[in-house]
Amino acid sequence: MKNQPKNIEQVIGVISDTHGLLRPEAVVALRGVELILHAGDLGSPEVLDALKGIAPVVAVRGNNDKGAWAEELPPWEVAEVLTSTDYADYPDEENERTALTSLLL
Repeated sequence: MKNQPKNIEQVIGVISDTHGLLRPEAVVALRGVELILHAGDLGSPEVLDALKGIAPVVAVRGNNDKGAWAEELPPWEVAEVLTSTDYADYPDEENERTALTSLLL
């Protein structure tokens, strides 16, 4: 349809409390996402590595994440996701409007 804004979407996967086990069902659910947010309690560096094999990851340290690998994770993080809508068919509007959404993990 003419004069409809074209939305640019980013698919984000959110997961938490894996506790050292990345279940096959979670891997299937995360396939195709462009970014993974892990909200803590990864449980092992292997889980983090496996998630990084699916998509870029923003992860935070949970209260059960211990050891040198976990010390590298921040206790909290702000992930910024850019969304955009193209208004090129609307001469009275700006060509593109963007919104920056911040997510606190």
